Amino acid sequence: MTEVARVADGGVMTVVVGVVLLLATANPPRHAGTVPGRAPWPATAVAVGALALLAVVAEPLLDALDITVPTWRMTVGIVVALAGARDLLRGRATVMENGGNVVVPLAFPVLLRPEVAFAVVIVALDASLGAAIAGAALAVGLGAWAAVRSSADGPRTDAAGARVASSALTAGGARLLGAVAIALGVDLIVDGVLAV
Repeated sequence: MTEVARVADGGVMTVVVGVVLLLATANPPRHAGTVPGRAPWPATAVAVGALALLAVVAEPLLDALDITVPTWRMTVGIVVALAGARDLLRGRATVMENGGNVVVPLAFPVLLRPEVAFAVVIVALDASLGAAIAGAALAVGLGAWAAVRSSADGPRTDAAGARVASSALTAGGARLLGAVAIALGVDLIVDGVLAV
């Protein structure tokens, strides 16, 4: 998509906003200590590779699905805002029991979440391909580091009886990033509506 077409449909996203969007949707503090003791790099490579592929094929993908960029922007805004609301309310992810292989449960349920995949496509379209890939690598790398890092005070049980690994500080960080995701989601929705 040319720069003129991006301006015409209302979607010029700065690189900084694109990276912040990817960090807020990945929300690394939410996953602190969820899969302790795992080797994070194979799962990180799989997740970054999948997101990079999505970024590269973003425009042909939307063309093949016959979805306009403003419509996709609204869709991403809704998904990101809902995921942000979930993160704002929950703040913590549950601890995943050992099991699975090198990729599961770290790459797919933790690092490669639908809202991150949706966001990487809009960042590739509105900001740049480089911003989408670099932002995805940063967000997934921080998420992998946080997920395998054990909490200093160990896992504990929340009010519902689920084991949680994050401290109050990481839960607060997750809630803050959830609020940022809500704000960016609403901004994407408004941009999409105004461009239609």
